[in-house]
Amino acid sequence: MTTPDNPPKTPRHNCVPLEIRSKIQEKILRRVWHCGRHNEDKKALSKAIVVLKELINNAKNSTLTLHLESLTATKSTNYSLWKATSNFNQPKRTRPPLRLADAKWARTAQQRVDAFANHLAEVFKPNDGTSNEDLNIEVESSLPSLPGAAGSSGAGSGSGSSSEDSASHASFTDSLSDSFLASGFGGSF
Repeated sequence: MTTPDNPPKTPRHNCVPLEIRSKIQEKILRRVWHCGRHNEDKKALSKAIVVLKELINNAKNSTLTLHLESLTATKSTNYSLWKATSNFNQPKRTRPPLRLADAKWARTAQQRVDAFANHLAEVFKPNDGTSNEDLNIEVESSLPSLPGAAGSSGAGSGSGSSSEDSASHASFTDSLSDSFLASGFGGSF
């Protein structure tokens, strides 16, 4: 059994055009400007930087153009043109790194899931200081009592008609919903 013949990879610096490599060699301009701090040296350096950036952008565009021209949208090439162009309009999604409790980084998907689950378990714990019973008593004491409700004192308790009770209940719920909306919480009841 033999190993497949893979062509040797060319070093990245060999892919850069000679014109760009010669412009990069002009780093001496930066050294000259740092030594003397003359305005003429700074202007020459700035101009060389602009020219270099322009050359690099042109080289990238021509390389991309050649690559796209070589692609086709046929079934025989597995629709390579559509695959190459589908990523152009999509934003690049970056996943922020997650640090584990032992100060290491979460690298695999399972480590990320476990780290997130542990974080949520730590953050969302029930409060120890108050019980639901104390909260219910506080809420009931802050709400006004309904006329005609069981346990309320007043002239309307048990002696009024059901239409009066439903009208007073409707006005109470309307005032309650108005105060809720006025407090800045949106929604409907």
